[in-house]
Amino acid sequence: MASDQPQQLKMTWPMMKRKQISIDGKIVKLSYWKTVIVVTLLLRRKKITSVEMLIAILYPDPDREPDWGENMVRKHVCEIRRKGLNIITVPYQGYYLP
Repeated sequence: MASDQPQQLKMTWPMMKRKQISIDGKIVKLSYWKTVIVVTLLLRRKKITSVEMLIAILYPDPDREPDWGENMVRKHVCEIRRKGLNIITVPYQGYYLP
């Protein structure tokens, strides 16, 4: 992000049900999986969320968890970033929202 101002994020209950988030006043549509990741990061804002935790939240049944769970999380985070959300990667630890 160009400025030192934190992003203005807003996700109300109706927005979450519609899988939307407001980033600096712009409404962005998300898929179900991306919504789950964003809600998790918002609830743990300024705290590192491990990839393992995100996988456990996305796939609560270990028998249904795909072998490529980490790659799916990375892919979703990359696509969320393309939509304008500033997600920070902490190498070997996880992700967080500033």
